[in-house]
Amino acid sequence: MFTVIGSPGDRRVELFQAALHSLHLPAAEVIPYPTIADLTALPITPFLRIESPGKDPNAQRYLLGMNVDLPKGQLFNPYRWYCGLDMVMRRIEALRSPITRWMNPPEDILIMFDKWQCRTRLESIGIPQPRSLGPISGYEDLISKMRDARINRVFIKLTHGSNASGMIAYRTLGHQHQAITTIENGFSRLYNSRKLRTLTTHLEIALLIDEVCMYPTHAEEWIPKAAINNQVFDLRLVMIKGRVCQGVVRQSHTPITNLHLLNQRGDLDTVKARLRPGQWDAIVETSERVMTAFPNSLYAGIDLLITSDFRRHYVLEVNAFGDLLPGVLYKGHDTYTEEILAVLDDAPRHS
Repeated sequence: MFTVIGSPGDRRVELFQAALHSLHLPAAEVIPYPTIADLTALPITPFLRIESPGKDPNAQRYLLGMNVDLPKGQLFNPYRWYCGLDMVMRRIEALRSPITRWMNPPEDILIMFDKWQCRTRLESIGIPQPRSLGPISGYEDLISKMRDARINRVFIKLTHGSNASGMIAYRTLGHQHQAITTIENGFSRLYNSRKLRTLTTHLEIALLIDEVCMYPTHAEEWIPKAAINNQVFDLRLVMIKGRVCQGVVRQSHTPITNLHLLNQRGDLDTVKARLRPGQWDAIVETSERVMTAFPNSLYAGIDLLITSDFRRHYVLEVNAFGDLLPGVLYKGHDTYTEEILAVLDDAPRHS
């Protein structure tokens, strides 16, 4: 019934296969990314799922167009990776049978992976987002734009980065500077680290920002997040068929909350108890409106912050592969089971 474009043995693929097994459905046929170019057609199945390439080095080399081993953690040109992803998506579109239905179409995946395009699409339908300073070319350009906008703290993001890759949380007050980042320097190369670094030397920060801006980069206002138990948090909400299903609280002692950085899961009920009456409904309504920007996508992960005074909320990102929330259930189902049930329920029925 299902074909999956993904990396065999990857955790996401295995969890999807486990969900199919739990529903007594046949295992999906898995097509590795590097084989796409050699195919003349994709299997003719009712449903096609495009999954993250994950950490599979063969898939990463293929997307980067490189034939060399990739040092662990090294930040290679993310725009080059995105161009590789674009190439694969166009190839998948050409190979798909017209009778095979997308779970998420390539066009939506590509827009979600381009933070600037995604932001622009959400702006067009009035989704609340942190104020943007636009693309930045380097440190001096950033400082000029911060001065014009009267902002003294920003998040610097790779336009085509994921999993907090290359992210910098930068703030300045007079002659004081601080940057919290996932990036490490090594022999004129940049590496992603699970251990965040804090920089306070102006020259070191400026050089780092200049290096990151070699790739398409943009900046947005750093809005202080709400905190519980002395840890700031934001939310990852998984949307399936236009509604909020699973969700997780991401807590941290730093402004960068991604769970793979060894941050903690918080309790969603505790967060809801702190909200004003009607505020959770407003968060749900915003999340549902986000998905109207991607009407052909069955699912996505939305990152959303609540302000430090617990009065407002803002959408940070939309994640094409943001449905990996092991152990988080909705009506007794994990994300993959719920997605399978949703797509089957929505499928045309023939007598």
